[in-house]
This record gives sequence, structure tokens and C-alpha cells, in this order.
Amino acid sequence: MRPLGVLWGLWLVAYALPGCKQDSDQTTGSGSQAQQQAAAGACSGCDDADARARNFAESQRPEPPGMDKPGQPSEEPPESAQTDEAEGTESTAIRLHHVHMNVTNRERSTSFYQEFFEAQPTDLAGSTALQAGPYLLLFDEVAAPPSYSLRSALQHVGFGSSDPIAWFEHASALGIEPDTRGETLLQTASTPTVTGNPGGFAAALRISIPACFTLPDLVAYMYLIGPDEERVELWSGADAHINHLHFTTSDLSATMPFYERLLGIKAVPATLPNSSSFFLDDILFFFEQLGDASDHADTESHVLAHLGLAVTDLAAWRTRADEQGLELVHDIEEAHGFRSFFIRGPDGMLLELLEDGPTTHGADCEPR
Repeated sequence: MRPLGVLWGLWLVAYALPGCKQDSDQTTGSGSQAQQQAAAGACSGCDDADARARNFAESQRPEPPGMDKPGQPSEEPPESAQTDEAEGTESTAIRLHHVHMNVTNRERSTSFYQEFFEAQPTDLAGSTALQAGPYLLLFDEVAAPPSYSLRSALQHVGFGSSDPIAWFEHASALGIEPDTRGETLLQTASTPTVTGNPGGFAAALRISIPACFTLPDLVAYMYLIGPDEERVELWSGADAHINHLHFTTSDLSATMPFYERLLGIKAVPATLPNSSSFFLDDILFFFEQLGDASDHADTESHVLAHLGLAVTDLAAWRTRADEQGLELVHDIEEAHGFRSFFIRGPDGMLLELLEDGPTTHGADCEPR
């Protein structure tokens, strides 16, 4: 399928389209047998994909607004969106560790993420987990189908591909289904969406890109439907790697200070309206304002149930949680081989802080 348009720099905002779709109803999606078929080697047979993708993008991309010349931002992005605190001390360092999901069929879900996104199985205290880069996907099998509302604090997880166009050609032949449900400022009406070269990437986000974040030669993205109707994004970047988390919030002005305080970072408003973002190591955290407070339920019953954040000194973080007045959901206990406690974030987001060593790139994630 041909994309309907392109966004300069990073993504396409559907300004030329008749408004952004804002349906709050859940729709029935895939769960199809084809989605569960083997899809290993999703980029095989793609020797000419880079040339085809560049030619395709060049043939359709208008000259981006706000650029001195194609592919060159008119303004330099800020040198860094990190605060001094973000570098962390032994007691305050914090890293993304895992995404915990509620699924109706663990075998089906693990197969889906292994075969389409190259996540690798790993043992975690006797239970099955998947690893995508240095990050983990954990699965709880539940009897009742979880919510898959797109108006949830964590709307979707994004995975990388060095050749997203070729990836989609192969994956769609195996039955993966595009997600065209809207509920975002970004383009969902066509798949894939080619957004051009990465020259305006940092300018669009208005933050500097860490050295450990893989910048592709061509930027493209697509939204897909997972086994429990969850939205999944495939985006240009490192293969077999989670590269971003997409959040929605009813109040951006309240949500961003929470994460800035918790993580010791400085969020920066993006060029998209009512949106903001920051990097934590090589993971982009992107937030957009969507819906009202009543639209956002606690995430425990959602397919994307909670995020796990690794810290090296759990006792220090437990004290810090009290000092910051954070809502404690579960106090320190052991599960999956880790000691952890849970707090409540904005819009019902459940966050687990667990005691573990650094799980990411460390010094390699300095700004470029």
C-alpha cells in the first residue's frame, strides 16, 4: 500500500487529512491465524530495499517546511535534554528494564513477538521472557481479554528495523494487519508511512539524539495489530530492539513534570502540537495529549500493564518515593527473582521499580 503523505523530519501529521481520528471505541482486529504463522527472517530477500525505499521517498516527498534545504534543519537542536541528575549516582541511577503485558495466550504472544520482531527467549526466574535489545518483554496469561484501549497511559511499544519497508512487505504477506484506528496525532491511514531522510529528526523532536540510538538512512513507520488487539509500531532503527514508548495523557502539563522528577531528565516539547519527549538511554519516550482523565484507566487491566524500571539501590529509591510524595501501590516484595515496589504514575500508569544492575549502554548513551 502506498502512503498518503510524509511528515518532514520525523513523522507525518495528518494536517492535510480531514482531521485526526479520535475514536475511543475498541475495534475488533486481528487475532487471525495468519498472524501466528512463522515470520522469521522478516527482512530476507531485500537486497535492493534501500535503493527502492530512497527512490520511493524522494519521488513523493515535498520540500519540508522550516528547512534551509532538503534534509537540513534550519535550526540546531539543543545540545542536550538531559539534566545533571540524569547521569545518576549509584543510588539514583534508573533504567528501563521491561514492559509487562497481560495476554490471553502466552504462547501465541511470545511467538508473535519472536517471529515478527526478533525478540529472543530468555529465562527469568523460571518463567519465559523475551529480550529485545537490552530490554525485556514479560507476559502474564489472563483469563479475561485485557483492555486494548488506545487511550491508555502507555499506548504502544515501538520496535526497530533497519529496513522497515522491506520488513512490511514480508510481514504483510504473512498476514500481519495494519492498525488504522487513529487515536494519535500521527498518520495511521496508510501503511507504511515514509517520512524521508533523518536530517530533521532531532529538529522535529527538539532534543539531541544519544549516540547509542541508531539513526537510519531512511525514516519510515507503521502501526500494526498484535495478538490481543494491542497497537505495535515498527519504526526505523536497530533490528530486534525496542526503540521507543508512546504514551498518551489527559494533561501534558502535569505528566511531564512527574517523569522529569522521577527519572532526572528534562523533557522538551516537540514540533507536533501538544506533545513532548525525552530519551532515557537509547529509548525515546514520546507523550501526546489525548482524551480526558476519565478515558485513562489504571493500566493493570490493560494489555500493556506496566513498565519495569531498574535501579541499583532499591532502599534509596523507596525513600525517594516517599520524599516525592509518590503514590505507593505495592511495597517492597520479591517476584520474578527481583525485589521491587510499585508506584502509580499519571493517567493510571503502573510503574515497577526493581533492584537490578544497569541494563543499557551506560556511557555509550551520551548525547551526540
